[in-house]
This record gives sequence, structure tokens and C-alpha cells, in this order.
Amino acid sequence: PAAGAPAPLPLLSLGPLVVGTVLTLVPNLPGVAAEDIPLTAERRVSIVSIDHRRLTLRWTGRVRLERPESARAREEWVRSRSNAGVHATPVPAVEPAYEEKEVTGTLSFPDFGRGRAFLLPGLWPEGTLSLKASSAIWLAPESWNELRRERRTKIPFFRAGSILKDPAAALLERASEMVDGEAPRHDQTARPKDFWRTLEGVGRVRLDLNGISGEVDTLRVANWFGVYDVLEQEGNLLVLSVLPDPPSSTLLDLFAPAKVLKTLLGYRVAAIETPPLKSAGKR
Repeated sequence: PAAGAPAPLPLLSLGPLVVGTVLTLVPNLPGVAAEDIPLTAERRVSIVSIDHRRLTLRWTGRVRLERPESARAREEWVRSRSNAGVHATPVPAVEPAYEEKEVTGTLSFPDFGRGRAFLLPGLWPEGTLSLKASSAIWLAPESWNELRRERRTKIPFFRAGSILKDPAAALLERASEMVDGEAPRHDQTARPKDFWRTLEGVGRVRLDLNGISGEVDTLRVANWFGVYDVLEQEGNLLVLSVLPDPPSSTLLDLFAPAKVLKTLLGYRVAAIETPPLKSAGKR
């Protein structure tokens, strides 16, 4: 590097996912270093058990949630705005209000090896639950192969209204339905809601691995909701970051503001801790 320029970060190599691995997730705020993000925004994820079919993880942390009264106020504002006449005086938009809450949960994914549904960490439910048909925040091998071979694949967001009761889940569902509804009705293959596509170029994501700062290569993919960086590591197809960037439209901005989606659902993996080799579990 040139005089005075910082030394390049080393390229890190992550092994397969094993029991005892701990991930630290933080909000995805481009340009903000991990050490500058409040600890209260972190979420720690521990791998309790894993094989090629099933994954169980335990997560803890403090998360930012929209207050129920705030969600209701925004719903009322949207309703009044939608019903107002063309010449009515615009009512100022309601700014969302958030609260921080300590949360924890133990989630089992019995279809981890073949389930395609992606479950954003901002929607993880509390308590002990089994969530079928989902690969959590990893990609199923079949999805990965299709992205590499065909440059697109179907990966729906996990949807289960009786399980995901957080207002953000309803917000995401509403936004995806609006985006899907804008596709041509006669062409089902063009409907974008569940499809991810491979982007050009190789991505790079910065993280700490067992206390060492470095970078890893990623496959960059996108869907209507945003851009994703996927770890290119067989046996550990971890989605390292999600940067929401939903399309702007009058309806979408009314019912599911991009600012709210970004605040609640964007994330990146800031650090990974792996157990000593002698005690690491097997895939």
C-alpha cells in the first residue's frame, strides 16, 4: 500500500458450520463501523446442533421493535390518507416510534438442508419453536446451485402469520404482495416476489473471525427487497448481510416505508467465533 494508507485486510477462510459457532449480528448501516454500533443492537446466535438435515440455534440480544401504538397510528394515517379526497389537506406522516427489548429464543429448522424459505433475523420469534420449510439465514444447497448455474432461484420469505406476530412481519408481507401485484398477470414467471438473481462481480464483506479482522468473498444476489451477500463456502452458505432497498412507489411508500423496513430488517454478520477444532461438532 502507499505510504500512510492502511494495510489491506487479510482474506479470511471459514470452515463448515459446526456446533458451538457463535455469530454476532448487527444492523446493516453502511459506512458505520461495527465498534460504533451500540451493543444493545447486537444479536448473538449460537449453533446448538446441526447436521445436513436439521439446525437448532439459540439467539439472544436486545432488538429494536416498533411500538404497537406506533404501528396502529401509522395504520390509521394510511387509512385516512387513502380515503382522503384529491383536494383534501395532506395530513403529516406519522413517524415510527421504537423501543428496545431483551429477547431470546431457541429455533429448530427441521428442513434446514432442503427448506428454501428465508427467515430474516428481525422476525425471529421468541420462545422454543420448530419452523418447517426454512433454511433460517443460510441458503439451501439446491438454491445455491441454481444461483450459480441459472443465475436465479426461487427463495420465498418465511411466512407464518400465527408464528410471526411482530408488526414488521405484516409489513414485509404487505410490501411483497404489492411488489408482486405490479408484475404482468399473464406472465407468472415475471412475478418477482420470491425470486433472487445473481449480480455481476464478486462481493467482499468485512467481519471478525475469532478476533481477527478481515474480509471474505461473497456471491452477491438481489431480489425486490434488497441486496444479499452470501458466503461462498460449501457447508456454510451463510447470508452474511442483507441491505434492504425496496422499490419506491406511492402505495409501497404509504403502506411499507423503506425507512421502516431498513431499520427493522437489515442486518450483517459482524463477527464469527468458532470452537476449538477438538471440540467442534460435525456437520
